Amino acid sequence: DDLLKSLPPEAVPTPIPSGRWSLPLLLRFPFAGSTLIEADASRRAQALGTFNHIVCRILAQSPPGRVAFTIFDPVGLGQSFSGLTHLADEAEHLIDGRIWTQAAQMEERLADLNDHLEKVIQMYLRNDFPTIAEYNEQAGNIAERFRFVVLADFPAGFTDLALRRLLAIATAGARCGVFLLIHWDPT
Repeated sequence: DDLLKSLPPEAVPTPIPSGRWSLPLLLRFPFAGSTLIEADASRRAQALGTFNHIVCRILAQSPPGRVAFTIFDPVGLGQSFSGLTHLADEAEHLIDGRIWTQAAQMEERLADLNDHLEKVIQMYLRNDFPTIAEYNEQAGNIAERFRFVVLADFPAGFTDLALRRLLAIATAGARCGVFLLIHWDPT
């Protein structure tokens, strides 16, 4: 109740017909930018729409060249995020070239992100910086970009190796500027 009183009027949750509440999502990017949405097939479109919106908001609020997205859509074969593929036409690095759909592709992209985590920890953070955000403040023009892994229909298409690589990102990613946006289908 105290939390609700502290929110500005436009952020106060409103009841929706299902008896649930609607509350604006607040991500403390770059400090806590990961999100997990649990949604079965009946709520899949809403969950993925939310992630498309989050990606657009991140792009709109970030300096050019400071964010990149790796997108996985093993069930929708890229359709779930097809509107974002236009970004690759202008700057391929924004969405890691394309939307990835196959298990082997996911393993490879997650391996690349794990390599990135190792590089950030060993070359940039060391014992000098607790997070990449603090490093970036000092780095200026050579600041490392923040990366987001956008994943639809988890755990569909994930092998044991891909799961281990995703776990490494979930464990060390935020410190290194790699965040997860995961739609989890519990079925």
